[in-house]
Amino acid sequence: MRKDWRQTVYLARSKIQGLGLYAKRDIHMGDMIIEYKGEVIRSEVGEMREKRYVAQNRGVYMFRIDEDLLVDATMAGGPARYINHSCDPNCSTRILAAGPSPEDKKIIITANRPIKALEEVFPILSVFLLNTSYFPIIVTLEFWGIKWKISIFIVLKEA
Repeated sequence: MRKDWRQTVYLARSKIQGLGLYAKRDIHMGDMIIEYKGEVIRSEVGEMREKRYVAQNRGVYMFRIDEDLLVDATMAGGPARYINHSCDPNCSTRILAAGPSPEDKKIIITANRPIKALEEVFPILSVFLLNTSYFPIIVTLEFWGIKWKISIFIVLKEA
């Protein structure tokens, strides 16, 4: 599983926002692109840190593993934290058990279709949301002959 990300992707200015992750070479469907690295922490700790980061006007780079755990890449993470969102994702994530402990889980980003060299890498956004009660629906609409692809976020709350 160990793979040097520099052989596959690089960081550059994104047309979407800030930095983005780009394919250095053609990537085949199913290929591992990069691991989302950072500190594995409990959800409660993540919620406290998120509030602190926002109060400090920092970017928040967190990725949920499951209900109890997430990876905080804000202060000590790899380049995968700069992946931007698009309504046309070209990669997915997989959670792999790398050991017996729940904290040993790894987040791997893989191509869900062929990705051309120099193309920006975009995952399915729902995996990045800190609050698991949100999920996106991607809708394509057509107005005046122009197709629009939009993300609608559904918030689940008890009545």
